[in-house]
Amino acid sequence: MYTATVQIAINQFNVNPGAYATIDATLSPPVNTSPNPPPPGPPVFSGDGQQITVCVPQGYLGAVQFTFQLPDPNYVLVGIAVDPTRAPDGPSVGRQQFRTITVNRDPSGGQLTVTDSCNAEFNFIEFNYVILVQQVASGAIGIIDPGIDNDPNEN
Repeated sequence: MYTATVQIAINQFNVNPGAYATIDATLSPPVNTSPNPPPPGPPVFSGDGQQITVCVPQGYLGAVQFTFQLPDPNYVLVGIAVDPTRAPDGPSVGRQQFRTITVNRDPSGGQLTVTDSCNAEFNFIEFNYVILVQQVASGAIGIIDPGIDNDPNEN
């Protein structure tokens, strides 16, 4: 399985009474943490952190995982919400593409791991999503709004 890590740094958390807090955050580019190197060709994970592209080798039948890490005890990762993007024939693909999401927390921070099932029928679909974060001191919940693209390797 291919894996990657994205670091999150919260620069500003603006509490908005009665609404989600707005968050100014920096997401690092994905760092490949796969146990085995991918074959020659485009990298499996690319992007600047605000946008992530997953490009698996042709014929790959497994899933990939990327882990968002927030090493800050002032905030707690709550979850992720994927826009119900629709495939050309109509099914909502976010729920099918990202079936497993886990959140792990401890006093020093937390991580959120997303499993991308790499369904070939959903290639070339851009998934819009938000990461939900809670500020410990106020209890307010805010949103980080990046993006993920799924592209197959043309090799």
